[in-house]
Amino acid sequence: MCALLHNALVIGLASGGIPYPLALVISFLVTVPIGYLFHSAVTFGEPRSWGRLMRFMAGSLAGFGWSAALMIGLHNGLGLPIVVATPLATVALFLWNFTAARWAIVRNER
Repeated sequence: MCALLHNALVIGLASGGIPYPLALVISFLVTVPIGYLFHSAVTFGEPRSWGRLMRFMAGSLAGFGWSAALMIGLHNGLGLPIVVATPLATVALFLWNFTAARWAIVRNER
């Protein structure tokens, strides 16, 4: 769900003339809270907490760095259009995002 939302936002905003780095930031600000709520309730069935949210945001921020680096390499470096580069970067980061979300949400709180 979040991957689809991210792709729709980045591709849609970039197609509308917004530079893709700004589109990545906007997507991050929209999808991270939604992703945390969704993963907490549906994916992992765990209660929400500030500690879990902070860990989720840390993992998401690390993923954002990788996503931005991939977009720079794919779009700027290889010249792929945003509509191609964004899904490729999303697929490349899928395992990281799931693993980081699981670490953030399922980890025992002390």
